Amino acid sequence: MVELAPIDRGVLGVSSDVVYARVGGEEWFGLETRFGVFRWWSTVVEVGRWRLDLVQWFEPGIPAVYGALYRGSPMIEEVVKVLGPRLRGRTVVISFSGGKDSVAAAHVVSRICERWGLRAYAVYIHMPYLEPPAFIDEARRVASRLGLDLVVSEPPRRLVRRYLIEEGLPFRRSRWCTYLKTRRLREVARALGARYIVVGDRMWENVKRFRRLRPLVEKMTLVKKGIVYPVAWATLLDVISLARSLGCVHTAYLRGWSRVSCTLCPYKSLHELVNELDRLEDPGLIEHVLRLEWRRWYRDLRIEFRDFVEEALWRFAPRPAKAMLAAKEVVCERGEKVMGLTDAGSELTRLWREAVEPIPIDPRRASIELWRRLALPAPKDLD
Repeated sequence: MVELAPIDRGVLGVSSDVVYARVGGEEWFGLETRFGVFRWWSTVVEVGRWRLDLVQWFEPGIPAVYGALYRGSPMIEEVVKVLGPRLRGRTVVISFSGGKDSVAAAHVVSRICERWGLRAYAVYIHMPYLEPPAFIDEARRVASRLGLDLVVSEPPRRLVRRYLIEEGLPFRRSRWCTYLKTRRLREVARALGARYIVVGDRMWENVKRFRRLRPLVEKMTLVKKGIVYPVAWATLLDVISLARSLGCVHTAYLRGWSRVSCTLCPYKSLHELVNELDRLEDPGLIEHVLRLEWRRWYRDLRIEFRDFVEEALWRFAPRPAKAMLAAKEVVCERGEKVMGLTDAGSELTRLWREAVEPIPIDPRRASIELWRRLALPAPKDLD
């Protein structure tokens, strides 16, 4: 899912390595490659028996110019009034990464704590080997700015290592890391006696979440099956504005990341992975794992190891990886280079450097029709 960032005279979004831009009334798709970002002349790239439909890799959301936290907006105050009586006297844990969504959720919970006296812990689940140890310190810094106690935990290292050796790095649609993180978060919540887990999920992030969370926002309940969604109503611009105003901007965003996650998250775009491997605690282990999975599943498709690593093809299952590589080779040869690889990340950091006054929307009246009007282009599966 992509929430589109405003750029000069248009919007830009990157989903995996597929780029969408609408500039000066002109739309185009392209691909990120290690040689730069290349514009393509249609929405499909065909190479022999390999076919890559760029639109299928790109589910856009609304541009980051809309917000529910416009000047005088009552949204946060209303959420505090709704959730306060429900959570009063309880212990809750906040699934906390230090990223924009968890910061916004933690801020709302802090406001509830001030008024209703509940006990809140920010819980950071570190993923060994897949994210840099420096992220622990960054989470502590951000949590301290919010006045929250931070609990740091992690899944058993021997278990993570076993998954790495047996399964390889997590890839799209098979993220064993998410399972391990979620399980550990629930274990910590039980140990702390927490009845509720607070998450930063937002309905504008993708169509699936929109359909799932919209009823909670429409009725302003924001709690379901022990999970609290205090910022389900917020847009991308809302959570960015909150993080900026609180002085809680994670350093990852200033490096061009769209979200705070594991360094080796398979849903990252290529520009987010440039020069990141050396930040991990054991780059040698990761290189060993890459060679293992390349030999097992990718070499027989005539994917060279150098391409496998430099294009980060481990993010995809073998056949989609081959289709992606074939498409990149053709686009590099016949397409139009429009920017360097890291330039895409630089464009996406504009929202963190410049204050933007939102175009107001009321998320309580959100509908499929509203999404259809705001999204560029409208997702195909809304009907």
